[in-house]
Amino acid sequence: MSNSKPGGTATKQHGSGPNKQNHSKPGHNKSGHNKSGQRNSPGLAPRKVAAHLLGQIITGHKSLDALLDDGKDSGYARLAPQDKALARAIASTTLRHFGEIQQLVNNRLTGRMPPSAPYLPGVIYTGVAQILFMEVADHAAVSLAVDAAASDPKARHFKPLVNGILRGILRERDEFQPDATLNAPGWLRDMLIDQYGAEKAGAIMQANMQRAGLDLTIREDAEGWAKRLDGQLIGDHTVRLAPGTKVLELEGFKSGAWWVQDAAASVPAELLLQALQRRAAVSRANLLDACAAPGGKTAQLAAAGARVTALDISEPRLVRLRENMHRLNLQVEIVAADLLDMDEQPVFDGILLDAPCSATGTIRRHPDVPWLKTRKQIGELAELQRKMLAKAAKLLRPGGILLYCSCSLLAEEGESHLDFVQNELGFQIDPIGPDETALCSPLTVANGVFRSTPDMPTGLDGFFVTRLVHP
Repeated sequence: MSNSKPGGTATKQHGSGPNKQNHSKPGHNKSGHNKSGQRNSPGLAPRKVAAHLLGQIITGHKSLDALLDDGKDSGYARLAPQDKALARAIASTTLRHFGEIQQLVNNRLTGRMPPSAPYLPGVIYTGVAQILFMEVADHAAVSLAVDAAASDPKARHFKPLVNGILRGILRERDEFQPDATLNAPGWLRDMLIDQYGAEKAGAIMQANMQRAGLDLTIREDAEGWAKRLDGQLIGDHTVRLAPGTKVLELEGFKSGAWWVQDAAASVPAELLLQALQRRAAVSRANLLDACAAPGGKTAQLAAAGARVTALDISEPRLVRLRENMHRLNLQVEIVAADLLDMDEQPVFDGILLDAPCSATGTIRRHPDVPWLKTRKQIGELAELQRKMLAKAAKLLRPGGILLYCSCSLLAEEGESHLDFVQNELGFQIDPIGPDETALCSPLTVANGVFRSTPDMPTGLDGFFVTRLVHP
């Protein structure tokens, strides 16, 4: 893995050939200017929004999903549907290649990015993303970036800088050599290398450059639904569709035949149910899904016939869980509360704890994740996870089952907790067998725990799962 400056031959041809498209719309008036005298360039609005989104993520440490759900500060909410899709695609692509883009831009600066124009970096970075990684016409990428800078009072004086950087990257595009290892902050890159070794860490970071498919957990007849939806059957219960598939338009959505859930995320509930079935206790089991929203695992447990309490600290996130349970016609008890504040009564036969974590296993789906966390936060999250494990232990009946999982690639949020749960909490590990679920194989199960990484052939999110038995 190299951190060298761009050189060599590009692996992708990015020239302005016939497959290049100008994703723009008609202007707002015949003169091409708005009331303040600024140009109403076709396609400018979504690019301005993408630049604002990027700035709020990188400097404001706000997640892309949260910004899109709100959409007011960036102007996203006011865009037409087609422009929303373009703004999101530009922002996501820029984040996915942020390290590479940042290095290219820094190599062309004699100093720092002008601090007096906070909007400027987003304009430049999103322009580079369009030139190198998107099917956008070259002239549109450059001219609209310049127009975006001109629209901001603090950035308009730097139009020559925007034009110069982007045209310089255009001239040297064929010399650009992709390096996926740049697209993770140094602390994360170092942790992955320490844990997995340089070769596998590089493969993981390369896999994170690809958009993940859309995985659906099917209630019944997964093979039939795979044919009906023209998807790929993954394991026994998952159908995978192409990235970007529009969920609301799919057959089976309104009838509750399936729900959206990554294949790896379906494993924890499946393994809890496997253990309960060995005791012939699923229909009578009283289960807690801690940190339950948006409800994929809750749905698995409830669909199997268990009595489920879905707990989450976030009332807004529970809104989506309620909607999902209503669509799926599943009855669960929904509680908005902090697990750590619950009364310490051993009332549950099983607990599924999908603890708050770095979410580094979901970077393919959420490319902002690497840039929202710090090394210090990983330690803080690990401490929170231990507190939640200790609390869960007090809520389990004797002999109860605890499924701990995290969508993290980092051992500090997974494997490192095993000593704690055994030596301090007194749990026994209930080893996960390679044949317990269709997704459990020698690739994902070792030493009785489940560990998936996005570079695996099945294309799973990064996940850690361990199954524990209360003494």
